[in-house]
Amino acid sequence: MDFDGLTDQEIVDLIEELERLLARRQSIEAVRVQVGDAIKTARESGVLTAPERGAEYVAPVDTTELCVKGDVRELDGAVWRLDRGSCVGPPSVENGWTRVEGS
Repeated sequence: MDFDGLTDQEIVDLIEELERLLARRQSIEAVRVQVGDAIKTARESGVLTAPERGAEYVAPVDTTELCVKGDVRELDGAVWRLDRGSCVGPPSVENGWTRVEGS
């Protein structure tokens, strides 16, 4: 993006929009962490059952089935580890997962 041609006001507007987008992303991540922590606590207490490490990924039906940070799942022959608070989507880099082995 060429910033040289922008007016001062356009730069101010752009900065404000970027700050708004950053705050939104940070808020979403904070919620993911809080939900993930709640699910981990429920698993530790026995209220929820943790899926077996490396179990095949299955889309969650409700919040109690979300994958949480540290969960390891298999999808299409690859094994993935979730590296953020919680996730509703399938294993992928975009969804916060890291491929740990497989195709």
